[in-house]
Amino acid sequence: SPIATLFPLYIRRHFGAEAWRISAAQTAVFTGMAAGGLGVSLKGRFRSKLKTIRMSGFLVAAGTLGLAFFGVFESPLFGLFIALAFGLGTIVPFYTTAVTTFFQEQVERKYHGRVFSLLYMIGSAAIPLGAVIFGPLADAFPISWLLFFTSGMQILILILSWRAVPDDFTEN
Repeated sequence: SPIATLFPLYIRRHFGAEAWRISAAQTAVFTGMAAGGLGVSLKGRFRSKLKTIRMSGFLVAAGTLGLAFFGVFESPLFGLFIALAFGLGTIVPFYTTAVTTFFQEQVERKYHGRVFSLLYMIGSAAIPLGAVIFGPLADAFPISWLLFFTSGMQILILILSWRAVPDDFTEN
């Protein structure tokens, strides 16, 4: 996702180069993640981890679309941008917790090390790979267009994934 790698540049280009803006946005995201983590701990067990994964993926895509609108319409509403960044942060713990528990329950215990190391390897490679891909693209296209494109692709993947999972699939 370009938002992960281009967030500070996006803020600079659309709201100004003041360091406090980037700090405020990053703080909003991480405060949202802490609040989301608290929400996950209070909620406890998910009835359907797969639905939680899909819904949080959709919410992240929708939130990223919302962030993209700030660049398209040159919105001066930085406070609203911060609120949306906070909201996106709250979704992250729901996704990561649901993914982790889903794999813990669906994969045989003897394969957990392999599966989780592969999962974390992919996650760790995503940000540097995103910088390599989206960094040059951000000089060729407006970042808001990249956000629209990747959010649309994420929504398309989510829709297609509904068809990929068999109807008789049940979670443990």
